[in-house]
Amino acid sequence: MPEMVGRDVADQTGHMHLGITALPIPILRADGDAIRSLRTRFFADGMDGLEMVDFSHTAQECKTYDDYASRLAAIPEEELSYFGLALFGSRKGVNRLTGNVPLLR
Repeated sequence: MPEMVGRDVADQTGHMHLGITALPIPILRADGDAIRSLRTRFFADGMDGLEMVDFSHTAQECKTYDDYASRLAAIPEEELSYFGLALFGSRKGVNRLTGNVPLLR
């Protein structure tokens, strides 16, 4: 989603910094069970218009994407351990899914 990334910017010394998100990203606090529940609801409720990327411990442990793909193919979903989700879409849709999850402070 390239529209999410802002332009590259220079600091005072002229060093360039790659663009970061141009959209606000609230970070919510939830444990692994709550993240799994959100992921399950995402698929069960037919969250049209939302995109989701899950972050599992399996992904974090892999050194290459091919290793990740291979290992993920061998693990049933119910055995995956999640530590995060990234959601993108309408504020209404995201709030509908995450409305009871507190902000990380």
